[in-house]
This record gives sequence, C-alpha cells and structure tokens, in this order.
Amino acid sequence: MRENRSGIRLVWLGLILMLASSAVWSAESRSVGKVVSRVGDVHAVGGAWEERTLRRGDPVYEEDVIRTGPDGRTRIRFFDNGLVELKPNTRFEVERYRAKAGDGRDKGVLMRLWKGAFRTVTGWVGEEEKDSYRVRTPAATIGIRGTRYAARYCESACGRDFRTGEKVPSGLYLRVEDGQVRLSNLKDAQVFGRDKYSYVASRTAPIETIERPPGPIFSGETPIQGGEDGVRLRQDSSDDRSLWKQGPSSESGPDLLLDESGEVMGVESREEP
Repeated sequence: MRENRSGIRLVWLGLILMLASSAVWSAESRSVGKVVSRVGDVHAVGGAWEERTLRRGDPVYEEDVIRTGPDGRTRIRFFDNGLVELKPNTRFEVERYRAKAGDGRDKGVLMRLWKGAFRTVTGWVGEEEKDSYRVRTPAATIGIRGTRYAARYCESACGRDFRTGEKVPSGLYLRVEDGQVRLSNLKDAQVFGRDKYSYVASRTAPIETIERPPGPIFSGETPIQGGEDGVRLRQDSSDDRSLWKQGPSSESGPDLLLDESGEVMGVESREEP
C-alpha cells in the first residue's frame, strides 16, 4: 500500500513539474509574429520541446523551430512587418526577434536555416539594427544592409540541374532581390548587391559569385514583395517555371498552388482545417 501511495505521489509530482515548466516557458516566450498562409505539413517545436501544428493565424514565438514537410509551405509575418516564406523540407529557427534588449537578451534578429529554403523581406527591426541581423546556416552567416533575398541550403538532396542533368553541389545558395547581403564564414566575407547570386560550399570554403544557380535551386521563383497580410498567389505567364507569385491581397477567391510548368495543382484553403 505504501509503495502504491509513493508511486501516486511521484506521478503527481511529475505532472506538477511539467505544468510548472510549461507555465515558465509560456511566461518567458514571446510572440513575435503569426502565420499568414500555410499549405501542407507545417509544424513548430517551441522552448518546452512541445510540437504543434501551425495553421493560418497561429502565433510564432522566439525559440520556435519550424519544420515544413515535403508538401509544406508557409509565410510568417513578424511584428515589424518583416516577412519570411519557408519552402518544402525546411527547418528554420527563430532564435531571437526583438526591437529592445530585455530578459537577458540583446535586441536584433537572430535566425537559423538548418536546411531547406526561405525568402524574406526585412522588417523595420532589421532596417534599424542592420548590425544585429543574422541568419546562420551550416555554410555561412547572412547579414543585411536592408534587403529582400532568398537562400537555400542543401547537403545531399540538392537534386539535378534540369538544364544539364548534372548533380547539384551541396552548400548554400543566395539570391539578392533588393538591397545588399553580407555573407561571412571562417574563410571569407563578401557583400552582394541586387540581382546577384552567390554560393558557398562550407564554413571553410571561399564564397563565390555565380552567374546563375543550378536549375532546381531557385527554379521559377519571382521576387517576393512586401505588403499586407493575406497575399494572394497567382500564376505568372511570363515565368515558364513559376512556382509562387505574390499579388495584391484579396479575400475573393482561393490561393493557387502551381507546379513547375505553371499548371494549377490545387488551392490553399482559407479555412482552418
């Protein structure tokens, strides 16, 4: 009987500790943005290591690690009007995003691309705190001078160039759409301006300027634009491999998901599943 009572006490103690830990994390966590669109499998793991499915309108917190599945895409609007779009098979972490120092943390933006691809428009925190904006990747660290850009990091699953059939080298690929981006690693540091592409294989490799990335890296993507929440996706007939295109915000119709040939594969529901 005593053993049973001791076991019950341990169970209750464990539950109390779990609840207390969750409460502490909730109190310390900061909502820094929200999901404004989502397609497919998108999850987040927060500071308490609890996994949750992300849906349109859900908050995003500091310390969230966001993962998209093979069919997953999402756009996140941050409190400073910054926008990040995550592509399929991506793991992306929002380590710090704040306009003022506090709670033992510095101000500025610190994010990590563990794998996959994203595109972003810098918000006013990044514009005002350019030296405090960093996106770390396994190959290099990305800094900004006020910009829009896209990045992809892949290791073994980079695919093949649809123009040449050759295997795409592993590493970090970067495209600057506006402003300037600074890439740095243990070997090198360079600044790239608008309409420039770059590539770096690893943290100890030199940073290269490339004329054009291999086919599947940024296939058919059109420059991302700032704007209001709830952007539409539409087909762009001028782009023969169009995947996503932003247009004016609208509530009068579904968001279109296009394949590489520009054909409509499906729609993004505006309703919560």
